[in-house]
Amino acid sequence: MSSGGEEFYNTFYNAFTSESSERRRSETRDYSKEISDNLKYDNIYGNQQKRPKLMHVEDYSWWKNRFEGWVKSFAPESWLKLKQGYKEPTKERGDLLTEKEFYIKRIKTCCS
Repeated sequence: MSSGGEEFYNTFYNAFTSESSERRRSETRDYSKEISDNLKYDNIYGNQQKRPKLMHVEDYSWWKNRFEGWVKSFAPESWLKLKQGYKEPTKERGDLLTEKEFYIKRIKTCCS
């Protein structure tokens, strides 16, 4: 109590009283469920940063189609490598390129 007869308002106390804390708990549950649903959706369908995950073996054929679509959309070079097979970079005589030689060659072809 203050000197003027007004009741002191303690926001920390009021935040944990039964009326306000019940409302906050239900809001927290709603937010938690929404976040959980969004994460589940991202895991199943994928997004630009994350590929779709195989959640159950029984869903393999469905997941395979989703994964193929995801790779074709977000990593087309990788999809071509999967379909055509990977060929190691070689020199004109057939010797394998070192990593340094590969990057120098790649920079020259990309930037010229």
